Amino acid sequence: MNNKQEFSFDENELSTKDVFLEVYNYDAVTGEFKNISKEYILKGVGIPAFSTIKPNLSGKAGTTCVYENDEWKLVDDHRGETVYDTETGNERIIKTIGPYPKDTTTLKPKTKYDSWDGSTWITDSRVQHEAEVGFAEKKQNELLVNAQNIISIWQTELQLGIITDKDKASLIDWLAYIRKLKEIKTYQVPDITWPLPPEVSAK
Repeated sequence: MNNKQEFSFDENELSTKDVFLEVYNYDAVTGEFKNISKEYILKGVGIPAFSTIKPNLSGKAGTTCVYENDEWKLVDDHRGETVYDTETGNERIIKTIGPYPKDTTTLKPKTKYDSWDGSTWITDSRVQHEAEVGFAEKKQNELLVNAQNIISIWQTELQLGIITDKDKASLIDWLAYIRKLKEIKTYQVPDITWPLPPEVSAK
């Protein structure tokens, strides 16, 4: 052992006399440095498990000290950092010590249509546009269905000749709104201006 306290131990790492020693404790699983403690070691007894008399290393930010193969070494420590899977783009928080996990990057995808080219994220504009068109078509259909539901009673009253002047005016406004909805070309997304329904546009 290369340490000023080495003289207190024999070849079996048992104390040669009763002595107070500083020991450097580490995690039983990861080997990560935990703390320093002062221990009273009796003659013929070794130091506590998962400890050493070798001083731990002081590292810079982003590293931690680990005891492995009877020596301390500095390893990367990215715990708490966010990385992104280069296959799926999914976010994950690093919870263990060591280098960045394989197939991850600290660069965040710009969109869910990005793919990793080995150094950066590339957006697949065609796939993105197709998806946005699909969303626009869904929105258009939902708005049309809602509008048709609103005017259905007025259309029935109009056919029966019992509609009031107020409801007739509302029917005309809603039919104009429906016409504007149908005129929307969803392939022009995102350059679409959605018309406001009558009760909103009239405010």
